[in-house]
Amino acid sequence: HIITNGTAPTASVGSASGSNSVVTISGDDTAGTITFTAGTNASAGQIITALFNKAYAKAPHITLTPASSSAASLPVYINNANISGTSFELDTVSAPVAGTTYVWYYQTIQ
Repeated sequence: HIITNGTAPTASVGSASGSNSVVTISGDDTAGTITFTAGTNASAGQIITALFNKAYAKAPHITLTPASSSAASLPVYINNANISGTSFELDTVSAPVAGTTYVWYYQTIQ
């Protein structure tokens, strides 16, 4: 068992998330759940930014797993060009459906 604790990263919606989109993160810097509801006029691109509560010394490795059928059907990736010791981005290659909620589990390892 790996047991983690601490404060959840701060979540913010990205430029492609659509109007009135919502994102929350529960968990901590090491592991947790990202819940995202797409807004209207969402598009391909950056949908989420997560800012770690406590910075890592260097960019960590992040694993993302779909936790809902909607998340499993949306092609997303952690944008390697924008991972740092302080944050990471979740990007999509196609537009999320407005009003749909997507859920992913994440793990962060350095």
